[in-house]
Amino acid sequence: MAIPGAFANAIIPELLMKFHSLHPKICLHIHEAPYYEIVESMDKGAYSIGIITCDPEGKNNLLKQLKDVDIECEIISGSQTRLLVFLSSKNPLADREWLGASDLKSLKMVSYKENYVQVSKALRYHLNKPIIVEDIELLKRLISDDFGFSIFPEILSFNDLYMNSGMIKAIPIQEFSEQWDIFILYTPYESLSFVEKELLALVKKLIKENLINK
Repeated sequence: MAIPGAFANAIIPELLMKFHSLHPKICLHIHEAPYYEIVESMDKGAYSIGIITCDPEGKNNLLKQLKDVDIECEIISGSQTRLLVFLSSKNPLADREWLGASDLKSLKMVSYKENYVQVSKALRYHLNKPIIVEDIELLKRLISDDFGFSIFPEILSFNDLYMNSGMIKAIPIQEFSEQWDIFILYTPYESLSFVEKELLALVKKLIKENLINK
């Protein structure tokens, strides 16, 4: 199964515990990757289930892409998927209710892998090329130390220790308030094993319980 880094705290701990109670002898491999890698990896047969988010403008293109590579999906709307600016509580902008893209010009951006490419496209605003890190926890540590900011779906703040402790603040972006949908991807349902179908059902259940209209 492949997921974006933003989903790690939102559903994975509970997913692992519940799946292990059902199948204690089965090893569940959860790979963290950006969305474009997830679709590509599933097309190559590396994973049978994936989770991605998509903005309304890119929805039709994504559906066409999935159809072309024979990947099925279920769309879950109404979730915590607005884009927010994550920055240190030490930063002077941390007390703002909203931030505009122009506020970010003077700040250093830290990106998780190539996440900034998708963010720039969604904002229709060119972000200066950031410092790129490959580890989501390192990224949050750098943000909390006021080394720079990052932009992620709101899901990243769910059950996060840095957010709960007040070390990192998440602030809406004025130019971008659309809700993104969650896409649960899977190889053709009839080709999934019994265990994979149970995992798929559990993923859907946890997303709907934990992320919808929070």
